[in-house]
Amino acid sequence: MSTTNKNKDINCFVIMPISDQAGYDSGHFHLVYEDIICPAIKAAGMVPIRADESKGTNLIQLDILKRVIDSPITICDISSKNPNVFYELGMRQAFDLPTVLLKDDITDAPFDISVLRYCSYSKEMRHRQVLEAVKSLTDSLIETYNNRDNKSEINSLIRLLEISSPAQVPNNDLSGQEREEKLVSLKLDTILQGFENVTSQLRTLDTEVKMINNQTSQTPSPQPPSDLSGLLAARNKLRAQSARVQKNSESTINYDDV
Repeated sequence: MSTTNKNKDINCFVIMPISDQAGYDSGHFHLVYEDIICPAIKAAGMVPIRADESKGTNLIQLDILKRVIDSPITICDISSKNPNVFYELGMRQAFDLPTVLLKDDITDAPFDISVLRYCSYSKEMRHRQVLEAVKSLTDSLIETYNNRDNKSEINSLIRLLEISSPAQVPNNDLSGQEREEKLVSLKLDTILQGFENVTSQLRTLDTEVKMINNQTSQTPSPQPPSDLSGLLAARNKLRAQSARVQKNSESTINYDDV
């Protein structure tokens, strides 16, 4: 099995579920990344990159979209049919960029992209199954990257539909200061939205705590009910999170400009 050119780093961006998904054990997709995807990328002579590994200070949404468009090759794991994954895959397809599709054996490919080729792996991830999946994915990465300029290769729906030109990133006429102002505005909006979400959850918890207090006030006990203890702990955790969010929002705003 040959590899790609190792004289320069070839970044392979990984599009996949990051958090736990319904129907899967906790940490399942972290194991898929560590045991199948990373070894395959490295065996192909490439460098694996995933959104949550970014060390930048930009909004993670901006980092992800930049990686989706700029990466020379990507792997997209559609297992569990995560909507964020399909959104990023849609962008990649629109720009007609090299992408290796991956899915587990319990996920059916959606009709619109069912005609494209996939690498598959077993959800059970037994040792021999993992080894086979790594080899298959490695071969697909090498083949896809080496044929990236071969227009006869059906890499996306753009080529399948014979659309004359893929999407292009428009010219950005914003000045450096204008881009920075928009970035700060986006960051602030994200922080404020997070603060509103935390505040809403706190209100819900406060209501539930009051209801339990009213129910138990008639029959006091030496120890608070276990469900009340859990709610109090959750409320305290959310209050601490709310304080951190508020502190971050204050540090983001330049009050000299207000």
